[in-house]
Amino acid sequence: MRFFLLLTVVLSIGSRSVAQTIEHTWRFPSYTIENVGNDHLLILSGTQQYGAPGNPLLPYVPVSLLLPPGEMATSVDIEMSGEVEIDKSYQLCPSQAAIPYSTTTATPFQKNEDIYSSISFPLSNHSKLNTQYLNGFAIASFVFTPVNYNPSTGKLSYYSQVTIKVHTQKSTKSTKALKNLSASENVLQRVRWFVQNPEMIANYTLDRSKQAYQLLIITPASLETGFDSLIDYYTSMGISSNLTTVESIYAGTSGNDNQDKIRNYIINEYQTNSIEYVILGGDIEHVPARGFYCYVNSGSGYDDYDIPADLYYSGLDGDFNFDGDAVYGEMSDSADLLPELAVGRFPVSNMQELENMVHKSIWYQKYPVQADMNKPLFLGELLSETPLTLGQDYLYLMLDNHSDHGYTTMGIPTASNTIDSLFDYWIDPPGYAIEWTQGDMITAVNNGSSFIHHVGHSSNDYMMKMGDWDLNNSTFSNLDGTTHSYGLLYTHGCICGAFDYDDCIAEKSVTMSNFLAAAVCNSRYGWFNEGSSEGPSQHLHREFINAIYNPSLNLYNLGDAFVMSKIATAPWVDIAGEYEPGAQRWVHYDNNILGDPVLRIWVDGIQTSVKEEPENQLHVFPNPSNGVFSIELDKDSDIRVLSIDGKCVYSAKSETGTHVLDLRELPTGVYLLQTLSANERGTMKLVIR
Repeated sequence: MRFFLLLTVVLSIGSRSVAQTIEHTWRFPSYTIENVGNDHLLILSGTQQYGAPGNPLLPYVPVSLLLPPGEMATSVDIEMSGEVEIDKSYQLCPSQAAIPYSTTTATPFQKNEDIYSSISFPLSNHSKLNTQYLNGFAIASFVFTPVNYNPSTGKLSYYSQVTIKVHTQKSTKSTKALKNLSASENVLQRVRWFVQNPEMIANYTLDRSKQAYQLLIITPASLETGFDSLIDYYTSMGISSNLTTVESIYAGTSGNDNQDKIRNYIINEYQTNSIEYVILGGDIEHVPARGFYCYVNSGSGYDDYDIPADLYYSGLDGDFNFDGDAVYGEMSDSADLLPELAVGRFPVSNMQELENMVHKSIWYQKYPVQADMNKPLFLGELLSETPLTLGQDYLYLMLDNHSDHGYTTMGIPTASNTIDSLFDYWIDPPGYAIEWTQGDMITAVNNGSSFIHHVGHSSNDYMMKMGDWDLNNSTFSNLDGTTHSYGLLYTHGCICGAFDYDDCIAEKSVTMSNFLAAAVCNSRYGWFNEGSSEGPSQHLHREFINAIYNPSLNLYNLGDAFVMSKIATAPWVDIAGEYEPGAQRWVHYDNNILGDPVLRIWVDGIQTSVKEEPENQLHVFPNPSNGVFSIELDKDSDIRVLSIDGKCVYSAKSETGTHVLDLRELPTGVYLLQTLSANERGTMKLVIR
């Protein structure tokens, strides 16, 4: 590998009306080349592969830089240096269009011959600069690639150091967003983890006395009393609630329609009381959904003008209809992709269904079945024969720590979990599949699990190889909360969570007296990439699991993990060369919670027993990072960082307060941080990406 310090590239995006400048540097100390058939991928740590269909896949880096209060990003300079020329020539893989999980035919292979015969790619190395808002914090967001590629010769180079300088100016929109500023620890944890410059948080004035209650329940008057036991349970757990009827909202809140009135009421409660969770207590005839528009350039094209998206009630900036044409969620609508709070829907039509859901949510949390702890169930199906695509290839990335496709996520630890699984297998030769059956699945589910993860085909009345006509209270009789815990489900399947249907299979699964306590599912298509273990639905799923198992997050409430999966994925919705607006946007919209967002996920049997909390809690952010970590210490401490083989790679003494740990000279990977103060010890995983 040769290094050349020859060139500094300065690119400008937008105007140059500058008030302040925010700067951050990325370093890429090494690269790897992966073989994919006769083609190749260039992998740089902390990046993700993207490209328009038919164009070469390149590694892109997400930028999320916290801006000064009340300001917006106006322009950016990108300074690149330390060019690394890769000796050999490579043909990079052409990107392929994502396809729905419900598709029955393979899509044609795409390769843009004009691009592959050109001498320079990409024409632009960055996406459009924009300012997003997360709980009142203004964040500059875009992606860039440090790579230059000559497709005609296969020659590659990349810059080992990239410095981003974002210029800002005062903005009415950013000042308005400050009304959503929250000082809750959940919010600050999200922001520290998401942005590359968390030290900027100190510039914001935070009101820590604002929160009056955490959970808002919105339901019709006819179902109001059905939430009494849930409110009482959360009160006993120190979580305060407030219930409001839709009738009172419609009568007392302004708005263009009922959805707008509900959202305006939520915004007011959030800004006044700093609420963190919302339960929409009813199916769409009781609590209406907002439909979003999306188009995906795949095959002959897919579009939908009415994707049920409860993101409308959790992303509180703007109105999702900036151009005022009554079509919500278009690219021109500046959709809020960063949710401020966690929203879950109880898709109930009557009191009996509500009683079922409330009972399962309370019972699951209050009386966990120890035998089901540390026991996830994986259900993977044959997705495509040509090119061969298997659901288990996606599910394997949910286990332990993975940096596949350039970005790192922490998964379910196999050392402390028993993974039950049903997988379809392809036998070649002679070329046929051995598939699990509905009966196999029913037996596996009835054996109990901590969480069901499903990658396979679905429809509004079909899921996990089961039709809703086969689903009744006797199907999963063991999931009664006592023999085995009520279940939790995350599925990539298409339309199974379409709660605007009467009724979809996921609705039936959560509203019946047993089976699921909650589900994360799609109201329209789920999307995957053929012949790969990456794709839009997979990206969300990996980030959901990472939110639970990453030690710097450990978000055990269903809604918190769900919100973090949306936040972590948001930078990839609008990317360089993405077709308008693309499958990642689609799943960002149609991925919803059917169930209680406050519900605490039991992921470890140790959680269910009384135990002392560690005396020396570690607070590290951001984690993962590019190698620079901030550690908050409440005592003078000795600090050590160990590699995975146990070697000490860093040591220091630090006084009480914030210690900046610069490990950028270390290779990417997972490390163990240890702190020792007096007789107290703290440990935490660090991830350099």
